[in-house]
Amino acid sequence: MMRDEWGIMLICGWNSAGWINQPALVGDRIGKLIGAPGGTVVVGDKLSIKVYQALASALEINAGRKVILSDTGNFPSDLYITEDSSNLSIKVTGSNYASRKPSQTP
Repeated sequence: MMRDEWGIMLICGWNSAGWINQPALVGDRIGKLIGAPGGTVVVGDKLSIKVYQALASALEINAGRKVILSDTGNFPSDLYITEDSSNLSIKVTGSNYASRKPSQTP
């Protein structure tokens, strides 16, 4: 299977071999184990990668954004990813954490 699908199909295998559907199919199998309804669990990259992907999409939709608002419940690593992926200020509610790019520092 590996040689036939990955070795021959390469990137086309995402659609041709159905790889694109695997996160939902595996999620449904895990969902059965944890008692979740079908279609509610999806397997994906680690959370930090998903944070980056969501942020990049949001910035693409509205490039005029100037501030990202967060709260103290986020992992510092997710805030670091946010800092590095944007030219925006990050304001965390409920704390004194406020990140600014060097060009924004008074």
